[in-house]
Amino acid sequence: MRLITSETPCSASITKPTGTTILIGQRIKPPYVAAYVLLDGADIAFLHLVTEIDASEVRMGMRVEAVWKPREEWDLGIDNIDHFRPTGEPDADYDSYKHHL
Repeated sequence: MRLITSETPCSASITKPTGTTILIGQRIKPPYVAAYVLLDGADIAFLHLVTEIDASEVRMGMRVEAVWKPREEWDLGIDNIDHFRPTGEPDADYDSYKHHL
C-alpha cells in the first residue's frame, strides 16, 4: 500500500467523463464534471470531481492533477482530494487507459 499525501505527485488521466446530473440538495453547484480518474501507475480508476475547465472541454485521456484540501481538513479517505484540474500536458495515449473503459 502506498500512502498518498499532498507532497506526492498525483497526476492522472481521465478515462471516462460522466457529465452532470442535477439533484435536489446536492453540494456542488452545476455545471461540473464527475469523471473516472486513473492515477499514473494505478490499476483501478475512481470517480471524482473535475473542475477549473468548461464541462464541454473535458475528454478521455486529458491529463489532470489533484487539488488537495487544506491539511487541517484531512481525514482518512479519498476526499482529502478536493477535485482534479487539467495540467495542460498532452493527452495520455489511448493504449495507456483503454482497458479501463
